[in-house]
Amino acid sequence: MVDLSTVNTFPYIRSISATTNATEVKLPPRARKITIASKTGVVVFAYDGTDNATPSAHHLFVPNYGMVQQTLGRGKDRPTSVFVAMDTTPGTVKISFEDE
Repeated sequence: MVDLSTVNTFPYIRSISATTNATEVKLPPRARKITIASKTGVVVFAYDGTDNATPSAHHLFVPNYGMVQQTLGRGKDRPTSVFVAMDTTPGTVKISFEDE
């Protein structure tokens, strides 16, 4: 697990070493946008899952050298974590957070 829940300065970028098992990333409460990218392979990410387990069947792909940006919800609809993993081989996932 990577706990970024105390991050208060935005924008914020973090590199995470990832395997083919899901890594839980705790989201900063003030973050309103998340960007997930990689140049070391295809990334899968989901808002549900279990840390260090097989990625959820309900995931999205980020292609190699691509990125996905999403707006995070507010209040009770806001996720507290995102789960990231590499699709086939270990690599590095880049995660960026922005506020409004």
